[in-house]
Amino acid sequence: TSKYPSILLIGPPGVGKGTQGTMLGNVPGFFHLATGDMFRSLDKESEIGMEFAGIHKGIAVPDFLTVKLWRQHVDQLIERNLYDPADDILLLD
Repeated sequence: TSKYPSILLIGPPGVGKGTQGTMLGNVPGFFHLATGDMFRSLDKESEIGMEFAGIHKGIAVPDFLTVKLWRQHVDQLIERNLYDPADDILLLD
């Protein structure tokens, strides 16, 4: 498994996690990943998108599925040279 230097921004809704993550993500050496954006950009026709389709609104997404999506998303960011875990600290909100 790969390791990703990370900072987790936590707090209740509306306190500015996304705002701070976005601002810090503009600083060289930081990469902001909003997990909510990751879920919203999910292609519903993809294999993993179809797995999510079986989950009803209001039900918590199983951890194994969230981790699978996260791993796939981060791998794509690395492949597209948008995120480099050797040089960037991952900011998660």
